[in-house]
Formats: sequence, structure tokens, C-alpha cells
Amino acid sequence: MSWLCTMVVCMCVRIHPPQQHLNDTSTTQCVRPLRTVYAFLEEKGGLALLEDGLVEVATAEIKSAGRPRHEVQRDIKRKEKARAHLAAKYRTSALPEDDVLRCLHSIGDNNAFLLFNRDPIDRMIEYLDKYYSQDTHEPGHSLAIHGMMWG
Repeated sequence: MSWLCTMVVCMCVRIHPPQQHLNDTSTTQCVRPLRTVYAFLEEKGGLALLEDGLVEVATAEIKSAGRPRHEVQRDIKRKEKARAHLAAKYRTSALPEDDVLRCLHSIGDNNAFLLFNRDPIDRMIEYLDKYYSQDTHEPGHSLAIHGMMWG
């Protein structure tokens, strides 16, 4: 049950950022401008890669929990094959295979990040919607977080 409290605190901190006297991240500056996969491919004339339906297979996060090993291995091989196919198909003199693969890995990294950081929050919201009503209050079972208590 402590994970529930942690998730609720994380969601509340995200919705209500810390007070100004705490670490102010608004002054953080990047060392150089952020470069997106889209901007990189646009510069290299390779935007067609993003329209290919095989990108989803090549960048998907493979979930192994509760699945037989042979299914996971099959998905890994399918993903590797899709990456190799896309790298060969979209390589040009301005966009070598290594750069195509780097773009696919970057998109895949984002998918992994979302799986481990966004999906638990989405599941928690589903749990809260399913098991707690906003309209009723049971004494001793409040999920409220008050200032200076748990957050």
C-alpha cells in the first residue's frame, strides 16, 4: 500500500509544483538547443521514415511480464529485423544507416521512458477511478494530501 501513497504524492507534486524556495528548475538551461528526431530527419531529407508503419514495430517496447520466453524472443527478432529493414530502406548519402538506427533507437528510448514513467501513473488513475468515488467520503479512508503532510 505504500506504493499507492508514493504514486499519489508523485501525481500531486506534478500537478502542484514545489514552492519557489525549493529547487527552482525554471532557471535550468540546456547546454545546446534540443534536437528532435523530426528536426534531424527533416534536415537530412528523411521524414518519410516517420510515415512508415514498420517504425511502430522497430521502436515498440517489448513487455516480457507474464509472457512465454519464446514469444518475447520472437518479438525481439521481429523488432531487430524491422530496424535493419528500415535502416537499409531509408539510408541515403545524407542519412547513413547508422543515423537511421540512431533515430529509431531514440524513438524506442522515448517509448521505454513512457512505459516506465507514464504507464504506472495511468494505471494508478484507473485504480483510483475504479476503487474510490469522488462523491463519497469514508472516514479513515481519505486520499487527501494536506500541506506539510506527505507532500
